[in-house]
Amino acid sequence: MNEPLFRRLRPLVESIASAIEPLLDRPYALCGHSIGGLTAFELGRCLSARGAPRPGHLFVAASPPPHAICSLEPLSYLDDGALLQEVDRRYGGIPEEVLTDPELQELFLPPLRADLEMIENYEHHEAPELDCPVSAFAGLQDEQLPPHLLLEWRRYTSGLFIPRVLPGGHFILRESRRLLLDAMIEDLEDTFG
Repeated sequence: MNEPLFRRLRPLVESIASAIEPLLDRPYALCGHSIGGLTAFELGRCLSARGAPRPGHLFVAASPPPHAICSLEPLSYLDDGALLQEVDRRYGGIPEEVLTDPELQELFLPPLRADLEMIENYEHHEAPELDCPVSAFAGLQDEQLPPHLLLEWRRYTSGLFIPRVLPGGHFILRESRRLLLDAMIEDLEDTFG
């Protein structure tokens, strides 16, 4: 709560890389949901560029592939009420308490707005793909990530690509939690033995 918010992805990724690099003396995987998927992907590229041990697997869920980020309509400029309504309309998942409680909105809106700015200011650069397996997940009812777009994650790895569509919308982490975790465990066992 007291840490400054990141509004650009590159400084966030660099900060995470610096924090975890000393811990990468064993096999590891990266995982991210929504904005976190893009963050995990860019973190994998950053670590590779630094010469750090590379991830053994990348998991992305409810996350458009990097080249599709720029096609998302900006939201961060909206006033607070309109922002909450539009994010809830597009993605769902905003608790009713946040939608109706001004005090909760004061806590919720600054990080939400910063995350949206991070995505809206993201500049995709073609760079070497990852060489690890990538498992990409989407919710069947997630209108922001149709299955054909999910399949475009394939171009970001020279390794195995595993797409899966699960029941639910954008928040498949909640709606299909068991299916998602079982698939991740299966993929990790295949990757790390």
